[in-house]
Amino acid sequence: RFMDGMSLAVGKTTRDWATVSLVSRFGKAFGPGDSALIAATSGGGFTGEEIVSDSWGEGFPDPVLGVRKAGRLPYLCEGVPFELTLPKRLARACCRALDPDGMARCDVPRRINADGTVTFVFSPSLRTVWYSLVNP
Repeated sequence: RFMDGMSLAVGKTTRDWATVSLVSRFGKAFGPGDSALIAATSGGGFTGEEIVSDSWGEGFPDPVLGVRKAGRLPYLCEGVPFELTLPKRLARACCRALDPDGMARCDVPRRINADGTVTFVFSPSLRTVWYSLVNP
């Protein structure tokens, strides 16, 4: 849980890491009347890219990156499963998945918890790394 009452729970990714960032439009703590951009990233690669070896040669193992066979555009990112919980005072917030042009594609599923907090449930099925969070 963060100081402002938000909490974040990141699920399993292929490489066991992810980055989730929330940037407030007005450069302050996210609150009433604010909006924010969320970005969630993990592994990725070019279409058709293959890992052909898990080592750069003797003495240079790299099981994460390995040696890759080149792929082609587009570059694809792994979807990050995570949940973002907002405190009760932000329970009216809504979140939308954004397309590559920054246009809203669909609502991110949300649930209202027994304590009045709201949890947004992000999943790879949303097929994006960008989200818009708005608190009216």
